[in-house]
Amino acid sequence: MNMVMIIYGVIVLIAFFASYKYVTYMMNESDINLSTNVFVSSMINLAAFTLIAFSWFIYLGTEGISTFLNGLEMGAWVYLSSEVILIAILLYKYKKEEITTGATVCWDFIRTNSLKAYETMKTVMENLALFIRKRKHNN
Repeated sequence: MNMVMIIYGVIVLIAFFASYKYVTYMMNESDINLSTNVFVSSMINLAAFTLIAFSWFIYLGTEGISTFLNGLEMGAWVYLSSEVILIAILLYKYKKEEITTGATVCWDFIRTNSLKAYETMKTVMENLALFIRKRKHNN
């Protein structure tokens, strides 16, 4: 059992560093933006953790349900913390200005289109209320 946990931890570390190395390589060698690289590295990390969970299922599926579920719970928490750490490191290391630019673009879009969206939603809700009143009146 201890050997399985050691292998589990080693594979988790390998998955984390493979995802990190992918982003560092692609940021230096291509013109693909950070958000796309982070998404791909998250998918690499997710694929590795899925394989780890499947291996855990195959190894401990017959031994005991409590050990199996504890291992899956541990794997889920390790995966979530690994993703948060990976994204935090990448955001800190690479594109502080990309984050501020993205936030500015998002804010400008919301500011210019929020009134249009509000008016559209208001019209839809008024039409829906009118439709419901007509339907009740006909019944």
